[in-house]
Amino acid sequence: MKYWQRKSRQKRENPLYKLVFLLTVLTLLSSSLPLVTRVEYTTLYTNFPLLSSGESVYYVTSKVKISQGNILKVWHFGKIKVYKMMLDTKEVIEISKIALGVFSPEKHKISVMDKPYTLFSTTLTQEDLKQYHRKTSKYLGNGTTVCIIDTGIDFLHPDFFRNDKSVVSCMVSMYFISNSNTYLTWIPEVNGSLEDAWELEQDIYKTYGMYAWMDENGHGTHVAGIIASQGNMGFVGLAPGVDLVIVKAFDKLGVAGLDIVLEALEWVYNNTARYKIRIVNISWGSRGDNRGIDPLSLVIDYMTDKLGLIFVCAMGNSGNVPFTVNIPACARRAVAVGAFDPANRKIAEFSSFGTTVDLRIKPDFVGAGVNIISCKPVTIRSYIEEMYPQVVYNNYYMVLSGTSMATPCVVSVYASYIQKLLTETNTKPSYTTLYNELVKNSEHINRYYKDFISGWGIPLICD
Repeated sequence: MKYWQRKSRQKRENPLYKLVFLLTVLTLLSSSLPLVTRVEYTTLYTNFPLLSSGESVYYVTSKVKISQGNILKVWHFGKIKVYKMMLDTKEVIEISKIALGVFSPEKHKISVMDKPYTLFSTTLTQEDLKQYHRKTSKYLGNGTTVCIIDTGIDFLHPDFFRNDKSVVSCMVSMYFISNSNTYLTWIPEVNGSLEDAWELEQDIYKTYGMYAWMDENGHGTHVAGIIASQGNMGFVGLAPGVDLVIVKAFDKLGVAGLDIVLEALEWVYNNTARYKIRIVNISWGSRGDNRGIDPLSLVIDYMTDKLGLIFVCAMGNSGNVPFTVNIPACARRAVAVGAFDPANRKIAEFSSFGTTVDLRIKPDFVGAGVNIISCKPVTIRSYIEEMYPQVVYNNYYMVLSGTSMATPCVVSVYASYIQKLLTETNTKPSYTTLYNELVKNSEHINRYYKDFISGWGIPLICD
């Protein structure tokens, strides 16, 4: 039995703890409702047929209240609201005059940004990987909370325990709601131990055929490890001092619809202060109109300005093709990240290029994104491991490539500078201050200016 499991078991055997846990469960239970309920979402990456009435589905982002049209759903982000609506052509034209953006979801598939089928070079060595996964600085991101919206996490992986305590401060699932009509949330040591969470997970799986927080794909665990792995099994993340908030919004296949992603962002908006979230890792995206007028980009811009959040977003893996910036990396305030091949000292062959179609220069930075070793799920066998067994490094790690992997590298650099500047000035550094620090302390691939291939270059963790 592992040390964190032994500690949890000893605690669970305490009669007082059992009583408290029982009372917690009884509080959640209702006489007429189950403990959790599965939330069903429309798969919004499929085509929407034009209805006989001439209407189709649109997402309208607006600061002005929308009253016309058939409103199906509304997401609230302070002064900004996103409306899911049925509109005809005439209504689209009229609403476009007052809205920030009118977006059609047709053919927009939102998916994670890894490329497991191009992986595991025969020249890969442990030393090559260690240079990108070790404690390189005295600034390890201590005191910074990073939110990862992804496929979940294997919260029982031994590398996510720091001094016997989980680095995960909160897990929330967009797939299940509790009897209090809120998304199913687990706060370690508040709701119970992580061993208790796993017991609940198994009950949920028996009923619904999927887990609430456990990572069935493997992508989210890998991303989390790049940032926060403690190295208990060998490899240390780039910012092992951070705390994690995990939002599961992507399924076993690593895909999601627009509705569930908006739900995830709305949850972050409402819970940023409570969990002291500062950085949001977005290792996913969608191809499409990248002018930044889609609801995800507009919401990210607003949340950045309103809450002081830093959204670090994967550019996409469309190859070295211009104008292939993904949504929401195209957002004006998003920090867009391309992938760099550290072994060959060049931009990764799969990394998307800018600019956006309205000629804004993206990416902002590039990060190590080829043959990156990090944590894999160990509690269950993940989809990636089943489909691509060649990526498995050992019992605890796997090797993936993609702008998905480059993104948490840049997130980690941000976390190190937040700690450094907070230590030096005793004030919370602003979005602009942090961005300028990364620009100033980057290895510039283009030494003269920001370009649409490498941005400002490779940001380096501070000394």
